[in-house]
Amino acid sequence: MRNHRENLISVIIPVYNVERYIRRCLDSVLAQEGVSLEVILVDDGSTDSSGAICEEYAKKDGRIRVLHQKNGGLSSARNAGLAVAGGEYVGFVDSDDWIAKDMYAYLLRLIQTFHADVSVCDYKRTGRPCRPNRRKESFTVRKGEGLDRLFFRMDGGKSFFSVGTRLYKREVLEGVSFLEGEINEDVYFTYEVYKKAGKIIFSNLQKYFYFTVRGTITHSKASPKDSSQFRIWDRIVEREKGGGYYEAAVFNRKRAVFSLYIKARLYGVSDDMPAGTVRRWKKELKRDYRLLMREKALDGKRKLALFCICRLGW
Repeated sequence: MRNHRENLISVIIPVYNVERYIRRCLDSVLAQEGVSLEVILVDDGSTDSSGAICEEYAKKDGRIRVLHQKNGGLSSARNAGLAVAGGEYVGFVDSDDWIAKDMYAYLLRLIQTFHADVSVCDYKRTGRPCRPNRRKESFTVRKGEGLDRLFFRMDGGKSFFSVGTRLYKREVLEGVSFLEGEINEDVYFTYEVYKKAGKIIFSNLQKYFYFTVRGTITHSKASPKDSSQFRIWDRIVEREKGGGYYEAAVFNRKRAVFSLYIKARLYGVSDDMPAGTVRRWKKELKRDYRLLMREKALDGKRKLALFCICRLGW
């Protein structure tokens, strides 16, 4: 195992055609207070001026290291950054997002105070710079079985898979990488981390800002790329065979069908979606209706939507 510099935080930022937003992201990361950083920018074959902007910032700030590679996707870029990260801790920021100036100092303090492997803050989705909501600080500590129950949402709570709101001890990432060629890469990465982590501390304070505009993945039409969800959950189901969370993994695989059906009904389907796909999803939901309705992991609103789909023909 490589020796990593004590208390240094490696911030990995994949960059691809974000010339309009990258400066805002970099300014927020470089403005971090009270921590020692190295910033690894992975230019994933950008065709606009993003790569040049990365080099411009690197010339001005010695904490920045720039990697240029052929376009391989988000997972490929993150893996490239992980391969060269020299910090004792690792964080990820998407190049169109930004962070509060104390985010990494805060997350580092949580890890050290609670002797955790990972610390997590909350986030805010916004289209412009803004202040986080004012909240009274609260924490949730998860470990062991509690992490498994959280990942599989067995208690009906929210499980957020995005890596941007987290700070990781580098040792918990040894042997862990992002699945390349998939668009839901954070899900499997989080699964592997939860399996390795001894303790994770969650805070309700908002320190990470997701830049959202109309037409993002969240509000786009259902497309063949979305089948990535099924491949990832199939992999998790296979990993859980013979274990105590096999049924929970199978349930989440079924819930992925529900999520994509809702997406297709709300936002439509892309032109390259194979004919009959949405009808097949609906048929699967009807087949699994009783199972899905019994599970606590599906909240009341989703159960109402499922009833409308399977009993009222929505």
